[in-house]
Amino acid sequence: MFSIPTKSLVTFLAAVMLLTVLIIVGCQASDQNGQAEMNQSAAPWDADRTLHSGDGYPISMIKRPPQSVQEMVNRNHAIVIGTISAVSGPKEELPYGKTEEDFQDAKYQGYVPRDTVAYYDIAIEEVLMDDGNILAHPRLRLSGAHNPKRPQVGERFLFTLGQNPDSRSYGIVADWDVLTLDSGVRNFDGTSPGYTGVTDEASLVKAIREAVPLYEFMPFSQWPTRFAAVEEDGDGEEPSAPGGPGDGDVGPTGDTGGGSGN
Repeated sequence: MFSIPTKSLVTFLAAVMLLTVLIIVGCQASDQNGQAEMNQSAAPWDADRTLHSGDGYPISMIKRPPQSVQEMVNRNHAIVIGTISAVSGPKEELPYGKTEEDFQDAKYQGYVPRDTVAYYDIAIEEVLMDDGNILAHPRLRLSGAHNPKRPQVGERFLFTLGQNPDSRSYGIVADWDVLTLDSGVRNFDGTSPGYTGVTDEASLVKAIREAVPLYEFMPFSQWPTRFAAVEEDGDGEEPSAPGGPGDGDVGPTGDTGGGSGN
């Protein structure tokens, strides 16, 4: 009768077990990568307009702040001056336009992507650029839970806003979209936006009113990057741009300028 030596059998079984473990680990890693991709691609406009924690460098580290009031106007749908009247959340929400039934397919393996968000109601004092929707839905939607580093109830700002896909809320990109007006014009992080001729609220409002009639919407994909000067000039120096969070600065959503955010 043919027999397999005990030592060879043990070696064979050990190899099979090791191969099985490697396959399981590989499948889990693939599944996690797939879930991450779904999270990042679930809400294209919202993902562009807000700072998400956990996504590496925030958008404001890549895209250049507006270099003029006209560019600031062209990037947005609505611009208002107002006060934060209420904060709600955090809430867990599905990606825009999706229901739980959309993720019942076996390929999702029971995973349903959800975003943690907070909402900030704005009591509008003055509309400087009206998209026909802002007065009906003056709400700012920020990714992540509310914290002390974000706008607080009772604080007054000038908001430059992009309409979200549901048309029931608005988003922002960075500190340059939430400006304080009480002691000169400042981005939310305290830096100057650097707009020529803008020194106070009155001069900023005047410049915006002059820019609105010349409005030409600039899609997010066309926003210049912070590396545009390097690409165009080839001088090896990054462009210096006013505004926007840098390393260690904290934006309205609580994300830091370098790193994975809150």
